Amino acid sequence: MNKLRIFFYALVFLNLVFFAWAQGLFTAHSEIDEPQRLTQQINPGSMRLVSNTPPAVAPESLATVCQAIGGLSQIAADQVLRDVASLGGIAQRMPKQSYYRVFISGLATQALAESKKTALLAKKLEPIKPLSEMQVQATKRGDYRLLVGLFGDVEAAQARIALLKQNGEDAAVLEKPDVAAQLDQVVQIKAKVSVVNSQIKSIRLALTDTWVMDCAP
Repeated sequence: MNKLRIFFYALVFLNLVFFAWAQGLFTAHSEIDEPQRLTQQINPGSMRLVSNTPPAVAPESLATVCQAIGGLSQIAADQVLRDVASLGGIAQRMPKQSYYRVFISGLATQALAESKKTALLAKKLEPIKPLSEMQVQATKRGDYRLLVGLFGDVEAAQARIALLKQNGEDAAVLEKPDVAAQLDQVVQIKAKVSVVNSQIKSIRLALTDTWVMDCAP
């Protein structure tokens, strides 16, 4: 009888020991259960969580710009107004203005015209600054010409031609405003870069005589 009692108590004792071991009472405390580790931290407030994902940067195409497209027909100008409005931009028809254009004509290929444009830009012909950017245009004859710029008065245009000829560009010519021209509409666009660029590209494919310049400040 005493042996059974001893066996019973031993079994109970072993169960208690197993229960305590299962609860981790006999193992070393983890870092979470050791508050003394908190007192050993160095500058705990300087700890920061850092993401491996770089911060999002707004694409350049989301920036807003303002440019004017000229040399448009009535139908083309109306189409630009509708397209820009549908894409969330602001477009408005501008009052008709007369511009004097300076060209370098008779360029056989587009590559030759682009090369001429690059060479002239590198020369930085100052101080006479045209209203528009320099751009290559296809002609109805099948060759190309380089629009050197638009000028608000004939004196500025003639001064630019004189400067070009001083730099060896004897093919520079002046084109006076044609009051009877059908391609005289100007539309100012204020929208995202992507919207403005897409409009300029589509218009130039349809109308090669168009020109582009920055909006007046």
